[in-house]
Amino acid sequence: MIELSPTENYQRLTVQPGLWVAFEGLDQKQNMLLNLASMTHDPAEAENSPISSGVIAYPRF
Repeated sequence: MIELSPTENYQRLTVQPGLWVAFEGLDQKQNMLLNLASMTHDPAEAENSPISSGVIAYPRF
């Protein structure tokens, strides 16, 4: 797991094509995620699954 923060661990995270990833905002007030892509997003190309589904082994804090 990688924990990113705008004040403590601000960095670029590159995810290779074909990998499942999960993001969960831990702040009570504001959470942001910036996606920089070289092509327009097509929702039909993505598979979404709630974190609670168990598809991804995801540690809970």
